[in-house]
Amino acid sequence: RPDDVLAELISVRPTFVVLQEIKLHSLEVHKSSSFLPCRLRSCVAHNAIGASGGLLTAWDQHVCSLVDSDHHLFTLTTKFQLTSDASEFTLTNVYAPVRREEKQAFFTELASVAATICGVWVVIGDFNLTRDPADKNNDNFNFAEVNNFNNLINALCLIEIPLADRAYTWSNNRADPTLVRLDRCFVNVDWDAIFPKTTLSFLT
Repeated sequence: RPDDVLAELISVRPTFVVLQEIKLHSLEVHKSSSFLPCRLRSCVAHNAIGASGGLLTAWDQHVCSLVDSDHHLFTLTTKFQLTSDASEFTLTNVYAPVRREEKQAFFTELASVAATICGVWVVIGDFNLTRDPADKNNDNFNFAEVNNFNNLINALCLIEIPLADRAYTWSNNRADPTLVRLDRCFVNVDWDAIFPKTTLSFLT
């Protein structure tokens, strides 16, 4: 629903936007203008494959400039330089696979991306993974998958930013719904040292 996205972005006025599952096969100007405000028209995208997927990262060009971007199957990584002080940071936009047999490929990809990072880094998006039984409202829980995910996060020395005002981020919208926490934000120690008061909250 492009109009809903546009209305939310106009209301919140973010400096950066990361969108997952955009389902676009090409990012044409007239299409991006249907859901991005004018000041966020600077963007890069990893196009959808088939009827699902796709990533987009947009930014306010008055605040920063793009230094570099790179995409893989499940991630879109962008490096920026801030106009105010010329400092740089890297942002990785994630849309992890739903299918269990593809999870290991995602873990390998994220580790590969991490190996290229130098300096301040934030990783945010839809991980389609849980980290704790409290992330789900029923007992259908894959402990092996959780352990693999947590082991990767620990190996990469990433710090999760807690979601302050909501337990779950996804619902199957049934009468007796399954509720899960799938959307997450991680930072590295360099980010945490510079921005120790980073918070994460739910908008809509």
